[in-house]
Amino acid sequence: MAKRFGPLKNINKTNLNKLPDKPGVYGIYTNGGKLLKIGRAKQHRLSDRINENVNDIDTAKKFSVMLTKNVEDAKRLETKLIKSRKPPLNIEEKGK
Repeated sequence: MAKRFGPLKNINKTNLNKLPDKPGVYGIYTNGGKLLKIGRAKQHRLSDRINENVNDIDTAKKFSVMLTKNVEDAKRLETKLIKSRKPPLNIEEKGK
């Protein structure tokens, strides 16, 4: 069975502060639920990484996460998800 992101949540300080301090992969979405970008948190900084990306993406309104056991798992999962889902803002990762 394929891994799925958790439920979509609005990007706001309250929801970002509730994220656990664990490594993982995140998806950034439009208000309508279209996946824009997939990324990973290397140093247990999910909320920081989401916040950094949202500032560069005007249409980003929601996010979702998948927690992983470690950073290596997060990297593998991120690469797999980018290849399979082809989000438009992950252009640099599509060929890898």
